[in-house]
Amino acid sequence: MKKRGFTLVELIAIMVILGILTLITVPIILNSIKRARQNTYNTNISMIKTALQGWKNDHTSLVPKRGEKIYLTIAELKRENYLEQEMINPLTTKPFPNDMLLTITNNNGSYEYDVDVNSGTETDKYEGLTPYLLFDTPIRRTISVGGAYVPPNVKAYYGDGRVADVEITSSLIEGTSVSTSSPGIYYVLYKATIGDIPVSLVQTIAIEPVDSVCNVSHATSRGIYTAGDTYICDPGDGTDRTFYVLSVSNEVVSLIMDKNLGTNVAWNESGLTENGPESALSYLKGLTSNWVNVSVTIPEAATIAAAAGVSWNPDSSSPALSGWLYANSTSGYWTSTPYGDSYAFAVDRSGSFTNTHAVTSNDYGVRPVIVVSKDKIAN
Repeated sequence: MKKRGFTLVELIAIMVILGILTLITVPIILNSIKRARQNTYNTNISMIKTALQGWKNDHTSLVPKRGEKIYLTIAELKRENYLEQEMINPLTTKPFPNDMLLTITNNNGSYEYDVDVNSGTETDKYEGLTPYLLFDTPIRRTISVGGAYVPPNVKAYYGDGRVADVEITSSLIEGTSVSTSSPGIYYVLYKATIGDIPVSLVQTIAIEPVDSVCNVSHATSRGIYTAGDTYICDPGDGTDRTFYVLSVSNEVVSLIMDKNLGTNVAWNESGLTENGPESALSYLKGLTSNWVNVSVTIPEAATIAAAAGVSWNPDSSSPALSGWLYANSTSGYWTSTPYGDSYAFAVDRSGSFTNTHAVTSNDYGVRPVIVVSKDKIAN
């Protein structure tokens, strides 16, 4: 029997059916591919945001304050190993730009992580580690109003750590220049191209008002910090207390409180002086744990003597001290100065040094000394 082939009409019908099937299935396949790429892209964006969160958790001293934000870049996250070196954008099949801008925003205590997908310069795929920029100062700096702004020293590096001799440019993301005349936030963007790979880094400059810890009450000469000058200080717990200038150095002032804190305590319960006033200092630190604006310590005997204007000799009779150094005390207070293996100097309630009490005795109290930066003192 002779086989019959397809007629022309049948062939045309088959071709029409195949064409219809193609018109139906190809868009479906293309849309599936597009959705898969978009899903991968969204996953990559989520990975970048997770990297930002990890960076924030590890850099608590640099996180923005309420209502503020800080900028990072892809290159910086790669440098600190929060992102893999090869981050490919599935929508473009090229690496995510290393100079892409990322932000961490403090929205009233709730942090938001954003990726500016329209920023940065695309590059072709490359081998090896990503180059980067590095500051000699933190990426978030705080400057007091009226202080001096000095741009950071910025260096460019290849991914293997070699210095790259390339041009580095800078510009403000917002505004035209950094001014310290009033409070504000500035974002300075530094850019370079290293081995055909654009990279960037942003430094946040926060110009903040000077929040005074201490305000002058009575001073021989304002701003000179003469021993015995009186200041009213809030060490950080919201309570104003009276302090006297004890000593001063180039940038900080040490002030002693006008009274003891708490009750009497041992200098060192171990009975030995080699480890210093561990018990007394630990007790004082516990009482002042919420004094967040200052550092707290116990005064040295020689510093007390110098503040009183008398010579210090641990082996001679005790000189009389100024009244403000022992006022408001019924038992006296420990100094941080040891005497021998098991005794320590204290200031007794009559204003004299004594070294006749063992470090294990609970005969004296603690009188805090706070150390305050001069820019936190209003004269």
